Amino acid sequence: IKRKHVLVNFLVRSFSRKEICVMQKIKVLCFLYIVILFSSILQSQDQNEIINKTTDIAVYADQRNWQELMKCFADKVILDYTAMVGGEPAVVTPEQIANAWKGLLPGFQMTQHQVTNHRITIKGDEAESFAYVTAVHYLPNPSKNDTWTVVGYYNHHLKKTRDGWKVDKMKFTPTLIFGNNDLPKLAQEIVKNREKITESFVAGKNKVVFKSEGSLLRGHLYIPENYKPGTK
Repeated sequence: IKRKHVLVNFLVRSFSRKEICVMQKIKVLCFLYIVILFSSILQSQDQNEIINKTTDIAVYADQRNWQELMKCFADKVILDYTAMVGGEPAVVTPEQIANAWKGLLPGFQMTQHQVTNHRITIKGDEAESFAYVTAVHYLPNPSKNDTWTVVGYYNHHLKKTRDGWKVDKMKFTPTLIFGNNDLPKLAQEIVKNREKITESFVAGKNKVVFKSEGSLLRGHLYIPENYKPGTK
């Protein structure tokens, strides 16, 4: 952007010189228009990529697509949820972010993060992104109060790399939380119980033996991904 401004100033000074003929001035104007147009196209492409990148984080989290989720982040990320949970911002890796979210989100039957109203500011190879977010978490439970909703906004900082724009800072600020505040704990318990079942598979404890029509059957117990402990 700075180079564009320098070039524009140079062309304007050149254009004002009396000795330049009309055709030369027309060429200067055409060249100036192309430069500005090309610069605008590049900036628009960057803005679209930044919007897609910050939205992809929410989409991949809802899809539990952890591999693609991690690709949205830089090697080191400042993660700041202090406005919601207290504590201090943490410097983490993409893998640590994915592992932390794995311990909560899969416990819900459904989550949907809507990221909207983006405002993007680009300065060279760095960018700031602001966006609203509404996160709905759904988990049927005996209380019949099945949803937990968090409303707020995200501030992302991104850097442009050889692999495109990467988020290296992510801050969430809640403005409204309503619904069943016990659902996050319940979701975490479901994930932990599911992990215990998985561990028993590894240990060979998932083998079952039972009779069917007089025959003794042996096999391995299959647990569906959406299994909830206590259900049949």
